[in-house]
Amino acid sequence: NGRLQIFSGDGAFRKAVSVPGWRDGPLGEPQVAVDRFGVVWVTVPFEKEVRGLDLKAGVVRSFRFDEKWHYPFRVPLGISLHPKTGGIVISDDQGAVVPLSFAGRKGRM
Repeated sequence: NGRLQIFSGDGAFRKAVSVPGWRDGPLGEPQVAVDRFGVVWVTVPFEKEVRGLDLKAGVVRSFRFDEKWHYPFRVPLGISLHPKTGGIVISDDQGAVVPLSFAGRKGRM
């Protein structure tokens, strides 16, 4: 349905945030992770993009994995927190993994 739904710890609905580009289809299922700074990171596979969301301000960071990207990366499908650094790690449909060491820091890309 193209949105991220937020619930409280006891299951009460808090809000829904639209994520443009989320849609059904092969390899289209989005993934979500929250970093230690509270930034919500989402994959947008059909856009070949990862976005960092501030739930009050909207998109605060985004990057597109295209021919200019210096990693051999295709479509962002997996997203998780690195267990030691707390940074965001993205994986693609071919098994490539990219750490995003700047995740959560304000004003950095």
